[in-house]
Amino acid sequence: MLSLLCCFLLDGISMATPVPDSVFARLDTNAILLGQQVKLKITYQGNTKSKVVFPAVADTFSNLEVVERLPVDTLKNEGESLSLTQTFTITGFDSGYQVILPFEFLLLGPKSTDTSKIFTQPLLLSVQSVPVDTTKSIKDIKNIEAVPFSIWDHLGWIILAIVAFVGFILWKKFGSKLKSNKPTIAPSPSIPCHEKALTALDELNKKQLWQHGQYRHYHTELTDILRAYISERWDVGAMEMTTDEILVLSFIPSYETDGIGYVLRLADMVKFAKGIPHGDENIRCMDLTRRFVLENKDGKNEKSENSI
Repeated sequence: MLSLLCCFLLDGISMATPVPDSVFARLDTNAILLGQQVKLKITYQGNTKSKVVFPAVADTFSNLEVVERLPVDTLKNEGESLSLTQTFTITGFDSGYQVILPFEFLLLGPKSTDTSKIFTQPLLLSVQSVPVDTTKSIKDIKNIEAVPFSIWDHLGWIILAIVAFVGFILWKKFGSKLKSNKPTIAPSPSIPCHEKALTALDELNKKQLWQHGQYRHYHTELTDILRAYISERWDVGAMEMTTDEILVLSFIPSYETDGIGYVLRLADMVKFAKGIPHGDENIRCMDLTRRFVLENKDGKNEKSENSI
């Protein structure tokens, strides 16, 4: 009876103990030939209630190239344990030892400022050149063989040239008349970028995506509207930038970075870690985005020289 009671107590203590956050990276093999492919997996293990943002792996890194990237795969273990894994197929065309630097994971807290970083261990991949058998004789290069000319092989190009010539003659003869008779259309006035953004936010609200469980679509559209506004407002490529690159843009006021940082980081968590935000978090992201657009319209906070 006493041993049974001890088992229950130990089981309760283990269930109450939080699962520590850990990340690691691994390769299928540590050596490949030039052009061969290898699987790279980066994994996060932690509590199911944790919010984590996976690293944005570039198409080329450490003299290696990404051939294929798969979405993050979620595996729920016993109790509160959770495993998130993303798999990449990579290859290399430079021989030698290639060092894969640690990948950075971002852990999000209940507040936008409560963030921490955790890194994987570095990896070493040996990319070996194809061995050459020097015992065999070198074969001579074959001579260039002439291909006999056949008009049928070039018939398509000949017909295309004739059609293009006839079209050019007809355009020279009748094109100027058609151009002179074409009515002129006054250009439509351009819509300010903040009005476009506000209209897009209103339309997104009407869709009620997160109210129907479509959190990923909601936050993807919301951050696309925010990135498009920043791109047009300050003439930068915000659509291709990472969250960290946007937050360090010097022409964005420092008191605004907390707000849009919360919006962008929560969207990263929803899109890449399949997180499910609360209803008030979705509403807050919409309000912060709308406030950012209104605070920076009509020439406010103009971009200064050498701002990036």
